[in-house]
Parts: sequence; C-alpha cells; structure tokens
Amino acid sequence: MKLGLSALALGVWVTALGQSPAISSFSQNGELVCTNLMPGSVATVLEAPTVTGPWTTNAAAVSVTSNGTFQLSGLVSQTGSKFYRVLVNETNLSNDAWRALQASRLEDNQNYGRFLWTNTMAKIASGQNVKILLAGTGLVDMTPIGVFDQVAFSLTNKFPIAGCMTTFLSWWGVVSTSGTLGSHLKDTNWFTYYGVMDATDDWVIIRPGAQVPWNVLEVDYLEQPNGGLFAVLTNVVTTYGTYGPAFTINTFNSVRSAKTFYWTNTMTLAGGIKVTNQTGTNVVLNYGIYNTNITGGVILGKQAMPDSYVKNMLAVNSNTAAQVYATWSPDLILFQTVEPPTPVLTTNLPTWLKFYTNVVPNVDVVLCGEYPIYADNSGLNDCLRTNAIALGMSYFDGYSPFQSFTNVCYPRGFLRALNDVHYSAEGMMTYGYFLSSWLSL
Repeated sequence: MKLGLSALALGVWVTALGQSPAISSFSQNGELVCTNLMPGSVATVLEAPTVTGPWTTNAAAVSVTSNGTFQLSGLVSQTGSKFYRVLVNETNLSNDAWRALQASRLEDNQNYGRFLWTNTMAKIASGQNVKILLAGTGLVDMTPIGVFDQVAFSLTNKFPIAGCMTTFLSWWGVVSTSGTLGSHLKDTNWFTYYGVMDATDDWVIIRPGAQVPWNVLEVDYLEQPNGGLFAVLTNVVTTYGTYGPAFTINTFNSVRSAKTFYWTNTMTLAGGIKVTNQTGTNVVLNYGIYNTNITGGVILGKQAMPDSYVKNMLAVNSNTAAQVYATWSPDLILFQTVEPPTPVLTTNLPTWLKFYTNVVPNVDVVLCGEYPIYADNSGLNDCLRTNAIALGMSYFDGYSPFQSFTNVCYPRGFLRALNDVHYSAEGMMTYGYFLSSWLSL
C-alpha cells in the first residue's frame, strides 16, 4: 500500500540545538514517529488525502515524551494515500515555552532586511565595541525595565559591557539623582528628561562603592544665555564626603547649543561620580561612563520620548539634538513609534529617519513594528515597513509573533488590562525576547 508522508510539521517546537521538528519515520505498518518537539507538550496528528488538504484530525491529545518525541501506531490507510502533519497545542504551553515557539517562527513573519546592520556586524567581527541606542516611544520607557532589560540581558550574555549612558547605569549601580526634571520636547530628544540644576542642586550619578570599572566620563550639556558653572566630582573610595573635582564646565553662551565633554583618567576607577551646580542654571542632557580597556563589548543607551509622536521629535532644536547624536555616534539604532498612521506621520517619518542617517551616516537602523493592541494598528506597521524598504533600513515585525490581542496578549498577561495599549513587564520582556532573537547579535 502506498502511503503519503508530509514533510511539513506545522506549528511544532524548534529545540535549543537548532534542530527542526520532523516526522522522522513512518513505517509500512502505519507507525509514525515525530521528534524535536517540546518535551511534555500535547500534539495533534492531522491527515489529508493531498498535501493541500483538506486536513482532518487523526489523533488528538498525543502526549510528547520528556525527550521531545512521540510514537503513534495504526495510521495505515485503507482508502488510499494519506499525508500527515503534526500540530502543537499552543494554548497549554507556558509563557516561556510559547515565547520560544514563536521565536522559532520569526522568519515566517513580515520582517524585512534581516542582517542589513552590516556596519554593526563588521565591528563585532573585528572585535570593536559597538554602541546600541534604543530610540523613539514604545520600545523605551522612563525606567530600564521590560524591553530594555531583555535586550540588554541578551546582549550582555554575549558581549561585555564597555560603557553605558545614564538610563542603563543601573546595570552598573546608579542611584537616584536629586534636582529638577525638565520637559524633554523642546530642548533635547536624546534623553527622556534632562536635568536642570540651579541653586545648590547636585546629583550622585554613580554611587560610591559600586565597583564600576570606568576610566572615561562623558557629560552632554547645554550652552545657553542663562548658563553658569557646574562641577563634576569623583570619588574613588567607598564612602561619601570625599569627592574631588574632576573638571568644571562653563555653560554660558549667547547661542543655545549642545556640547559634549570627556574626562579621561589614566587609571581605571570604580568610585562614585557627582555633578554639582555652582552658578547659574545648568542643563545636563546626558552622561555616560566607559571602560576603554574592554574591547569587543557593547555600549548601551536610549533616547526616550514617552507619549510623543514623530512630529514632537522633529520640533526639537537641531543644535541640541544633532550635535549629541553625532558625538555619541551610535552604530545601531532600534527605533519604534506608537501613534496613529496619520498623514502627518506619513510625511514626518521619512524626515526623522533621514535625520539619523544625515547626522550619523554609517548608522544601522532597525524599525520595530508595534505589538497588537485593542485597536487596529496594522496601518502603523505598514508605514514603518514601507519606510524601511524605501530607505534601505530593516523592519522587525513586532505584531505577528503575538498572533492576536484577545486570544494571546491579554490571556497570557502581556497587557495591563483588556482594553489597554500598554504592555505589562511580562509583555515588554516578551517583545524584547522576540526582537533580540531576530537581531541574532
């Protein structure tokens, strides 16, 4: 008797070893063996008279063994050739197992331009440090949680940290700062909120005793007509009160513009850093620390614009944004915006993306699609993908891996409420997991 054997095992688990799930054997007596499945999961065997269907259930609730296989007998057809395939019941999978299953399917989605980040990969291949910036709104938030943690965790499992800007300093032991937080829209789109220091304000940037190895300190600040003096102090011991001045910066200028100052020490330090106001009003846009003795590592940063649209980003004074971007010069920008696909966005998005390439000509840019929300957001993702294709950038399909809003995102706890557009920590971690998997860095 001739038996048809389908080579397709749709919806099944891909193991950590990179093996593809497969119907490994089908004997003449009708015994089917399938391997490389999720251990402990439940599978369904489907059959069809032709490879195009129609497919019907032959055996349901088939238990997968602890070694990721099952064996099923009695599939000999009495009515002619049959084709078989195996489907995993995803509903019963834990979030960890479900995430890994969806990550194995990323190439089936509407991504574009995977591995177009050639400059970044070339630097990694040559052992150089790479600067990775998470930008826009949706990917980023005021605190380093969710997507930040997942992307940073994935990267730092493979590469040592060679430096980080303020929002990632928690990886190296930052503590809360004092001082006033200013609006971010009109003065800088580099950091979520910039710091405004006046009177006797001071901030502890890195706490003493954190044992953070660094030998270069970067401070991005604003020159302006009401500027004054502020000092950066360091502490190479483990207690407060013993700070010494590293340098003093004069921020007065009749023309408003951004500047960057680097302070380099010949020895690697592991002490605290404090910024203190002396005269006038001083605006610190950004700051970071680096260890130049580390090679082949990553330097992490973010440009966060919570609840802001691309039109707000374009409203920023170019003197305060472009100069900081150009100075920091990221190698890879992961950009997302979460907003309706209006004609305004359609017009503004290409302008903003060209700002990246104009200021940092060799930068690699990945546009990251939005996840499912209760309202239809396919138009935004189409807009992002269209611009990625037109500008030679990459597009990550952030929607398809999640499958649906009501059947997946909410039941699995990826959203804070049934009608909410905002992810929970679990959901942001899931998005970051998919993005990190697709980047393959």
